[in-house]
Amino acid sequence: MFISIRQKVNILFILIALLSLIIAASVLFTNASYYENLVHEDSETRLQQFANDQISFKKLIGLTNAISITNDNRIKKALRMKNKLWAKMSLSDISQNMQKDTPFNFIKVHIHTPDNHSFLRSWKLKINGDDLSNFRHDVVHINKTKIPINAFQIGRDGLSLRSIIPVIDNDTQHLGSLEFMQSVDSIVHTFERKDSSFVLLVNQNTVKDRLNSKSKFDNFSNLPTFKNYFISQKSYDKTFLNEAINIDFSLFETDGHILTSNYFYTTIPIKDYQNNQLGIALIGKPLTYVNQAVNQMNKIIYLALITIIIMSLALLISQVITIKILVQNPLKEFQNGLISFFNFLKSSDQHVSKININTNDEFGQMSEVVNSNIQTSIIPI
Repeated sequence: MFISIRQKVNILFILIALLSLIIAASVLFTNASYYENLVHEDSETRLQQFANDQISFKKLIGLTNAISITNDNRIKKALRMKNKLWAKMSLSDISQNMQKDTPFNFIKVHIHTPDNHSFLRSWKLKINGDDLSNFRHDVVHINKTKIPINAFQIGRDGLSLRSIIPVIDNDTQHLGSLEFMQSVDSIVHTFERKDSSFVLLVNQNTVKDRLNSKSKFDNFSNLPTFKNYFISQKSYDKTFLNEAINIDFSLFETDGHILTSNYFYTTIPIKDYQNNQLGIALIGKPLTYVNQAVNQMNKIIYLALITIIIMSLALLISQVITIKILVQNPLKEFQNGLISFFNFLKSSDQHVSKININTNDEFGQMSEVVNSNIQTSIIPI
């Protein structure tokens, strides 16, 4: 079967173009998967960093307020004289000032004696004197070491962020310790403003180990539960949490993040002052927000692929036109001229014309050779 040079060259160019497109598509879509993973890892890092920053900010607020309250001489006088009236006056004034000048509408302050007993609770003024030694190891630790503690801690009412500092009299006498307690509600609201979610989860087994009496645990167990955790905050995104019910949380340790149909999830560990893990904060956002960057990247990849296809087609068309002008037409002219010359030599034709190819390439050189032979073989035409 006869196949012209033009057809051979076109077939070769088409195969090269197809191979180039396959390689380009393979590279682009392989990189698409790689960059999608990068986007997810970046989202994981950003969410975790934001959560840790919010917790650090809360710790700073707690420590600053604890120091400020402790510096009130009425607190020291109350502990020194074992007279709660002075402490009540101080906390009442502080509470009014905070409600007036700060976002803290309700604060919890717990003052402890040096022997680890409750001296005064700002939210339960009539309940005091109970021994904290058996389950408030952080209070025991600070009364022993005099070193401030700023961490999450399990208490009877749930998991909260507690800033505890020693109360030292002017003559360096250790009078006890003061605890400034905060919930994570402000962190939850900050996440909501960012179209994200934050849910503080404390491990149920850890609670049982820490609260070593049934009455304390029963009080804690009034909190809503999720899997093997207690939900230790007042408000939370129920839709966000309900979709996580089928997630295998052990995968967070290996994968770092998990995607469901509608949400992107990751976690950060919640630890106490001894770096023991108490639970986790489940954080995340709707998958549509995370996939915005992925979709934008896919648009760029498809645009690049379309550009490559258009360029390949343009090159193929230009190649076909170029082959026709520079190869096929001169070759046809040379072929006709050469056949005419051979027919003349065999006396099949009475007349022969020179080949009309005026180019500076191989066809032009071959035409000159043939035309020279025509010139020498016949009487001038």
